[in-house]
Amino acid sequence: MEHAIELMHRLGISPSYQGYRQALAALERVRQEEDWLRCMMHLYADVGDQFDSTEKAIEKNIQTICQKAWQTNPKLLEQEMGYPIFNRPKNSDFLSMLLRYIEKKERNA
Repeated sequence: MEHAIELMHRLGISPSYQGYRQALAALERVRQEEDWLRCMMHLYADVGDQFDSTEKAIEKNIQTICQKAWQTNPKLLEQEMGYPIFNRPKNSDFLSMLLRYIEKKERNA
């Protein structure tokens, strides 16, 4: 998870955001089973159970950190996404990007 944390910090996302810890928890689940990305509402509900929150709140909190990354460092975000982006990425795209980043770093370690 340290690689995801490092990238999130470079994207301007700090632990002060509620979505920070929630995105890391979602990422843990996605690392175990990538199919979670196909049904985000189930992922939000599962993470919401962990944080005693609703799936809508989890979705909104992760959207907030995606927006922060898009506003703070769009060039790095686009570089790590691997393709041109013209709007804030969807939550599933953002989590997928973090997953690919972790896997790339672990392969090169």
